[in-house]
Amino acid sequence: MSCHLYFPVYHLPRGAVPPPPSADCCSNVQTLASKVTTTEDRRTLCKCYQSIPPSTGIKLDRIQAIPQYCKVNVTIPTDPHVDCNR
Repeated sequence: MSCHLYFPVYHLPRGAVPPPPSADCCSNVQTLASKVTTTEDRRTLCKCYQSIPPSTGIKLDRIQAIPQYCKVNVTIPTDPHVDCNR
């Protein structure tokens, strides 16, 4: 799994669209969550969070809120300071 698969909801994290996310966005999040099935998948996506440069304009607090808005259980740490190898 690569980082580019993680950003199906690109406009919401950048702040271009106010919350809540659209039905399409939530559908993409549900699809992604169903594909994250292994520890390695979770580590990869955790590292994706941490590799987002501030210059992209992606707001980590918005990424952290997406599962709650979409009512999707995501077991991927979204804290940029977490140890992804744990």
